[in-house]
This record gives sequence, C-alpha cells and structure tokens, in this order.
Amino acid sequence: MSLIFFLEFSINIEIIQEVTWSIVHKYSSIVNLNGLLDSTIINLLDNGDDGELFELISLGKNYYRILYYEGYFISRLLKTKWDISFNNSGTNITISTPYNITKFKNSEEINELVQFPKDGTCKVLNIFGSVIKFKSTSSLQRPVNPLVLNNNILISSLPRPISGSIGNITYIDYLSVLYSYLQYYTLYKQKDDSTLQTIQIPTNYTSIDFNFTYDSQWYTYFSGGGGGNRESENEYKVFPFGFSSGNNLNYTMKMSVPNRGFSSQQYFILQMTDYGGSNGLALQVSHSNLINNNNNNNFIPTLNEFDTIYLNNFNYLIRFTISDTYGLNFIQVNIDNKIIKFYVESLVFGDIKNGVFEIFYDVIKYGSTSNSYYFYNHLDKSSLFNQNQPFSIETPNLRINLPTIEQNVNYLKDVKDISFMFNDVDITDQIVDNIMYFSFNNIDNYKNLPIRFTLIDPRTLQDSDFYNGINFEVFNTLNSVYSFAIWDEINSRFYIKFKIPANTSPGVLDWMLVFNKENHFLNTQLPDEYQLRIDNTKFDSYGPIVTIIVKYQDHSLTTTLGWLFTIEDEINGFKDGYVTIRGSVDSSLYNYTLELSDMVVGSGDKWKGDYIISIPYILNDFVFQNYEIYYAVLIDSFGNRNKYYKRQTNFDLNPPNYKDSSANPFINYLNDMSILQVSTLNMCNQIDSPLPELKRFWVSRSSIDVGSLDRLITFDFDAHDLDGLKDDQYPIVYITDMNSRIHECISTIVTKNRTDIEYTCTMEVPIGFSHCNQLFYQILLLFSQKFIILITRYQLQLQHQHPLKLKLQLQLKHQHQLINLKFV
Repeated sequence: MSLIFFLEFSINIEIIQEVTWSIVHKYSSIVNLNGLLDSTIINLLDNGDDGELFELISLGKNYYRILYYEGYFISRLLKTKWDISFNNSGTNITISTPYNITKFKNSEEINELVQFPKDGTCKVLNIFGSVIKFKSTSSLQRPVNPLVLNNNILISSLPRPISGSIGNITYIDYLSVLYSYLQYYTLYKQKDDSTLQTIQIPTNYTSIDFNFTYDSQWYTYFSGGGGGNRESENEYKVFPFGFSSGNNLNYTMKMSVPNRGFSSQQYFILQMTDYGGSNGLALQVSHSNLINNNNNNNFIPTLNEFDTIYLNNFNYLIRFTISDTYGLNFIQVNIDNKIIKFYVESLVFGDIKNGVFEIFYDVIKYGSTSNSYYFYNHLDKSSLFNQNQPFSIETPNLRINLPTIEQNVNYLKDVKDISFMFNDVDITDQIVDNIMYFSFNNIDNYKNLPIRFTLIDPRTLQDSDFYNGINFEVFNTLNSVYSFAIWDEINSRFYIKFKIPANTSPGVLDWMLVFNKENHFLNTQLPDEYQLRIDNTKFDSYGPIVTIIVKYQDHSLTTTLGWLFTIEDEINGFKDGYVTIRGSVDSSLYNYTLELSDMVVGSGDKWKGDYIISIPYILNDFVFQNYEIYYAVLIDSFGNRNKYYKRQTNFDLNPPNYKDSSANPFINYLNDMSILQVSTLNMCNQIDSPLPELKRFWVSRSSIDVGSLDRLITFDFDAHDLDGLKDDQYPIVYITDMNSRIHECISTIVTKNRTDIEYTCTMEVPIGFSHCNQLFYQILLLFSQKFIILITRYQLQLQHQHPLKLKLQLQLKHQHQLINLKFV
C-alpha cells in the first residue's frame, strides 16, 4: 500500500511512531514532515482507485498524525510493510504495520455467535437494528474483529467487549441501519498466518410505515436561510410541542413563532421532519419588513477589540468588544462542522449595541486550528473572522488568534519513568483509587503545561457514549471527566489521581494523556514496562437485561394493565431503573422508578428478580388504545446501564444523536417488540362532547429583568372537564424566543377532584433569554377521560422597555406568526 503526498518541494521525513492500533484511533502513525509549509495542501491517496482513505491531522511544528480508515486493510492482502511515497519530494519511506506473523501468533476463534433478531429482520429506525453477540477465545489483549457492511471499506465498526475473562470474552455489536433491503455484514477474525477469515451475517431491514401519527416519528424544527447570509440552523422539539388539540389519530398543530418584524433575510422555514431527517410539510414564514442592505458594511457587527485570558486546565476566557447599529444577537463558533452559539448572557459590560462580551473556551473540547467566528446582529446580518485574520483596517497587526497550547510530539520521546502506586490491581467488585507518576526529559518544557488524563477502557468509553466505529472526531465523543496532572517539585515529576472502575476488562488497562485537542498519546504507544495491569475475575461492562416478560391485560372490574419483568444481571446485580409508558392515542405518560425494594417478594435477589409495572386502568376510558413502553433504563450496582428508546428525546435531537441498540435491556425481544404493548378494550363513540377548558390562568409577576439573579416566574392555572381529567398527567409550559430557543417546565398538581385540577409551575428564565425581543409562553396537554387532548395555549408577549428588561403585557401584537397545521 502506498500513500501519495502531492508536494512541490523536497521535505525531510522522520517517522516518530510506527503504525499502531488503539480503540480510539484505530490505525494511526505519526511523522515529522520538516520543511512543509503550513499552507501546503496534502492529499493522501491510495495507488488504487479507492480515493481518499486516510486523514492527515496537523499536530503543530511539522508533526502529523496519519489516521487510516480501518476498513481499508481488510479489503487487501495484509503486508508486513507499508510503503509511503511523497510525490515530487524524491523521498520514500516504509512504515511497519501491526499485522505481521511474529506479533499475532495466536489464532482467534469466534463461537456462540447469536443474532438479535434471530432472522436479522427489523424495521428501519435510527435507534434499532440487528445486534450480534459472540465469544472469542483469543488470548490477545486487544483482538481486532472488524465488522464490515457489504465489503464497504468505509462502513466499519468494532465489537465491544462486555464480559468474561481473557481467552473467553463476550463481545457485542450493532449492525447499523443503512439500507432498506437484504444486506450482509462480514465479521473478520485473525488467523496464524495474518490472513483474515470471515463469517457472513445477513440483515434485512424493512422500511417503517410512515402513518403520520404524531408521536411516532415527527419532530418540529426551525430552519434559517432564505435570502440572508445566516447559515441554516435547526432546532428540534418532540411531542407535545406544537400539538394544539385532538389525539394522535386526528390533531391540529399551533405554535407561535416570535418574529421581530424586520430582517435582512426574506423568510425562515417551519418544517416537520421524521427521525431519519426526511422532510415533511414545510411552511415559509416571511418577515413583514425586509431590509435589503447586503452590500452595506455599516449594518454588520464591528469587532473593535479581541483578547484571550488563560484561566487554568486548558480553559480560556475570550473577550470581544463589539459595536453594531442593531445590536449583537449572538456569537457563533464553527467547530469541526458543528455550531456553538453564545447569546446575550455573554454580555459583561455596556449593552448589545456597544458592549464587551466574554465566552468560556475549552481548548481540548473546541480546539483552535480551523475554527471561525461569526457575529450576528438583530438584522440577521453577520461579520466573519477566521484564525489569524486582521479585524481592523486601521490596525492590521491586530488579529484573531484563538487560544491554543503550542506543543509538538517530542513528548513521545521525552516521556519517562511512568509508574503507578498500585499495579496488578484486583478490581473484582471494587472501585480502586490509584495514582500515576511520570516525568519527561527536557522537563522545563512541560512543567507549566496542563496535562489531562483519562481511561479508555470499555466501561469508561461506554459512559462517554463513544461510538466504536470509524471515529476521527475523538474529543467530540470522549466526554468523560478528566483528571489533571499536578507537578511535584520535590520529586521532579507529575502525578495524577484517578479511579479504576470495578469489574472492567482484565489485562492491560488502556489510558490516554492529553496535551491539547490534536496532541495526545495512548498507552498502546508505550513499552510494556509502562502499562497498568489489572486482575478481574468478574468483567462486566453491560447493564441489566429483561429475560422474561409477562403482560397482563385482564379487563375485569378490579385489575390494572401492565407487565411482570424478570430482570437479570448475573455479575454486578441490578440496582435501579426508570420506565416511561405512553398511550398510543392520547400520548398520556406514566413514569415509574424501579428499585430493589420494588422486587416481588420471594422472587429472587439483585442478580435475578421479578418486578411489576401497572398502569391505572379506568373502565370508562372511551377510546381503544395501546399502552407501550416508550423509554427504559436499567442500571447495575456499578453504574453500567442499558437503555431502550422508542423514539428520540429532545436531548438526542439537538443535535441528532443516533444511539445503537446493542445496550438494549429488551435485546432478547427484538424479534417481536409488541410484547411491550398492552391494550384497553372498552370503546365509546361519545367523543363530541365539550373539550376540557382552562378556567383560570395567573402569572406571578408583570415584569422580569433577565439580567438579574431573580428570574423566577410562577404559572398557576385551573382546568375543568365534566367527564374528568386523567390523573398523573402534567401540562407543560414552554417559553420561546426569536432564536428558536425553547425552554420547558413540567407542572405539578396542587389540588384536584373528579372534574377539576389546579396546576402550578415555577421556572427560571435563562439569563438574557429573549433580550430585546418578544417572548411567548404556552401551556400544552390537558387530558380528559375521553382521550381527547386539549392543548390550551395562553400567549403573553413580553417586551423590553430597556436593556435586560422584559415587560409583561396581556395582549398579542403583530410581531408573531401563528401557524396552524391539520393532520388526519
């Protein structure tokens, strides 16, 4: 295999690190390209026709990490050497690969392979898919078993270990949903001769039926664009936001969209979208006053001053002094193709038309090499500044220099004397405190550097929602709590305190030292004497599962609906959990907390026991519907958790966060998920009687300073229905601003009788929320016994009278758009 670097001049090349494999980077190596200009564009291509199969990451000072797409290697004959030629440089080098006969002498055996569902057929959902589980008898510390779809070198993942001991490890993996037809995944295993043997796994994903039931698939999002220079942005909200009246079979949507009435953009979009991103109905909302001054720079924000202040532990304070005729709306930072926004809460001095703004900046999380800054005003116009760009014509020496920690990869050569307070640690059924010690040659170059430490064992990666596939954006997924190195002047070394999770994978425990977003090294790059070894006879990084489900729906006069679950966790034992039930027609919600004390008496212990979930069943319920488990999380005694999502939550949608189903407590029931539904039988056609009504609505204050410490608002309201309102259902109060930010507060019940309920809700308005614009709030979800949902809206406009001041008024003005959508 050859990598071709298209260069126009000679460079000196030094191999800093041969190709190694790790769970974080998969295959990678580090080289020093001395003489390479920062502006040089390097394309890494294979000699074949496969296009770009590698990624080059700048580490600073001519150092680069080469990341190799893992799937590339299993589509070719494995070689002991990889030839890398630098085109037009006259230089060729050879890098050793981790695949060679001397390293992998032990064959790898895969057995007890089980697929869930058994026939591999399931509906296409972003959180569902086929799952495989198997055992490996390999004695290797980190056996590599790539799983590839249809020989596609770019669709690859790696099964994760969940239990067992070295030589008998159980692995699990999720077969991601990509196509709606029969397809084949291939699981590879290594052999003595460094070739790969394959096992084919069929999967058949069938398209879901798009039936337009609200809570099944549709989310609301707002999208910018349409003639202005503001980048498109999405804000997703799931049920019940926007739901006005009816039920899931026949409903109306209404929502107020705050609109200042003027903009440099022609319109914005309000759209329905499904979980996969496919767009449904869309509505184009125009501004009442279009201000067309695209070529007038007097109407864009002006950056007058820029400064960075180092705080500690990779954290900076970035300070901007900004002036603008219309006032600054928000600061936008583009980071690795993601968008982060800082609103008026960043204002520390002055006002939005001429003020000082400060934002907190984590260099490890955000990096600095390619980020850009946008400053948007209330006309929806922006000014853009890139790294090292002058921001003043009068003083071109003033530049945007984003915070960074200058570093090179000399630490790979300089690191020395790594040791641990405890090694060969027994972590069976116990969390162990430990200390890591290390030092460097040329120590003066490191004394004042912040250095982070994190474990990257299977348990820690799972807690960080680390996706075990081709993942180059490491620090967007490694969100674990870091420990920081402390310099010990007396002993001339660093030390780091950390905790080893109980019952994590045995053998060598993987870890990583981090110097900045681009620069870090892993223990896999170091010799054996620097490794941390653990002993564990009870490896378990998998949460509890449900092994038996018995549903009961006896509709006699004295019973309820529900399920009996047998929950098992044979190593760590079950600790607690949470289950949410939803009605399929009225979307009524019932939340249940499970603890060991809830176990059926005499049914078992924490390793295996029975639990009952019951739904209050009322005989005069008027509409036939299913009650279904919508969300569930089960947690073992050491914090491993398995989750089930029927649909995504708001948290998962902003931005979209696609969960796999390998950590599903109902994994044994992927063949038939209808076991998670119970049905009512009674039905009445009397659904045309009066809807529930809102009798009273009261707000605790008439004005609020959104820049003060006291930003609490209390809403009290009374609901009435002759046929009775459903118990244990709690209306939601939403507040919305012009930037499509939405905050919610779930109410509580104060008093109730058969026909009337008094609710209350207290929320803290976020600091700076809706500054200099309108703010709307509305109440959603009143449930009657007729399963007719009345989504009663109560809209009040809050208008600023002076900076950071909201005035509450009891009438609506023209600066909003009321959207009506009807679905049957």
